[in-house]
Amino acid sequence: MFYRAPEQQSGQAEVTHKADLYALGCMMYQMLVGSVPFNGDAAEEIARQHREDVPERIDSIIFECPVWLSALVGELLEKDPRKRPYGASAVLLALNETTRQVAAKTTVVEHAAGGFSPLTPQVHKDEARLLLASAGRRIDEPEEQAESVPPFYERAWFLALCLCFLIGGIGTWFLWPESETRLHAKAVAILETKEGVQRENARPLLKRLLKKFPNGEYAAEAEGISKNSTWLALRASSRSTPNTVANRNPRRSGCTKKRLTLNSSAIASRLSRSTVAWPTCLPIRKETTR
Repeated sequence: MFYRAPEQQSGQAEVTHKADLYALGCMMYQMLVGSVPFNGDAAEEIARQHREDVPERIDSIIFECPVWLSALVGELLEKDPRKRPYGASAVLLALNETTRQVAAKTTVVEHAAGGFSPLTPQVHKDEARLLLASAGRRIDEPEEQAESVPPFYERAWFLALCLCFLIGGIGTWFLWPESETRLHAKAVAILETKEGVQRENARPLLKRLLKKFPNGEYAAEAEGISKNSTWLALRASSRSTPNTVANRNPRRSGCTKKRLTLNSSAIASRLSRSTVAWPTCLPIRKETTR
């Protein structure tokens, strides 16, 4: 009486193997809860409960019971035989699936949204997907596949983007036009060298400066230097003259320190004249001791 299916309680002629599945659900319910799903003092009362009443869910009584197992027992106790599992193999498959879900610690909503269920497929799947979407969880891929996705800085598109930025930065550095100050600084650095061949390399820089900045801050100076080749030699000699004069005796050489020590401004003023007056200083011979 406690394990008979509703169709057996009502005396229906057609009874299938689904009645055995109902009895299995009653026994599983009793094993988990400790009492049969329907109980009463009279047989008629018990039969009525089997036909009309819905037993309380197991997971609402035993909180440690997995929800998948509680759902399986609930489907076995369905009043309509067509809503029960198809057969014993389906029940066994559902039990194995329950064991796997418990071991993987999968949530109920994730299981309903994308997990496989051999009992009632597609039941409440749309509602579960909406719940997961509102919570910001991914439901299109399993959890294992989502964890195997590499971080964004290891993706091919991110590395390609970084490479493009690097190439663009290097190209901009080399192709960016030089400023007037930078060209002037390069020319001055070359002019301050002692080698005449290297000093001639300053002329192309000065021409580029005049071409790009004809009205710039250093245009007049660059034009005067590039047109007068003597200025290059005079500028170099003016840099080296003070060191030479310091080792000489102005009285014996006949050249005063004031006339020998020339700076760039004095050279420029002399070049502006028609004739460049430059005193000749003879080298000093060392006196031999008698």
